Amino acid sequence: MEKIDNVNYDDYKYKSYIWKEDGRHKKPEKRKKTKPQKPEKRRVVKADKQAVFVVCTILLCFSLTFALATLSGKGSVMNFFQKNKNTDCERYYVVCSDVFSDESLARISADEARTSGGAGYIIYDEKYYLALACYKSRDDAEKVRKRMAGSSSCIYEICIKSPALSWCDNGKKDAVKNALKYSDTAFSRLYEITTSFDKGSIGETEVKNRLKGLLNEINKLNADFDKITKSENMPEYIKIKAEIKAAAAVIGNVAKSDFSGAYLAAALRFATMSVVCGYKNLATEL
Repeated sequence: MEKIDNVNYDDYKYKSYIWKEDGRHKKPEKRKKTKPQKPEKRRVVKADKQAVFVVCTILLCFSLTFALATLSGKGSVMNFFQKNKNTDCERYYVVCSDVFSDESLARISADEARTSGGAGYIIYDEKYYLALACYKSRDDAEKVRKRMAGSSSCIYEICIKSPALSWCDNGKKDAVKNALKYSDTAFSRLYEITTSFDKGSIGETEVKNRLKGLLNEINKLNADFDKITKSENMPEYIKIKAEIKAAAAVIGNVAKSDFSGAYLAAALRFATMSVVCGYKNLATEL
């Protein structure tokens, strides 16, 4: 497989790494601790009392919203608000077993999650979400979450807007759209393989064979795209090729691994998360 200079293929090995909304698999920068300044004491006037009343009213409304979210059985306020978003985008629903404030605890729990077949993939979005599996259907994700023990589980929603492709030449738009299908292809096949393996319909050897077939399909898709855009030097074309190769790399690592049992199931789910999050970042940049 031909390598692209700006792709660090070591980043796509099966290991615990963190995905951020604003950059692929990067650790969050540590913020410097600063002592909060003490506010100056002042007399409470009538306007302040009115402000306190308004704040209390808002908090009461929020409490009612929280209660509605809990009673609806969705498990968290985040689920309640995300379900009611009207953003036009492709959605993925990630089942998370826990949410952490500390990175090291998230990494330890990620390793433990893999022993039982969970992806052990960490999503950083102000806090560290420990992802176990990814679904296209919220109902499927909720069924899995409800079977989990513990109150810290939640559904993390990934919304991917379709790239506008305004930068693309009209003559090459169809080629770009076809190349971007790699994500749907990879997700669908990985989901199918993982489900079949969980049910016992296929064994470990067949899993590896199907992954190799998927890998060949993705490599061919990228090769066809490369033929059409070989003379193009726009960064968008290069980013697409790099991300397709990244997806192929993580799938290839699972295909040639010696994982078995729960660890193989975990690797499949980890690869699925990698493809989805990688495509999320790519679509944002296009």
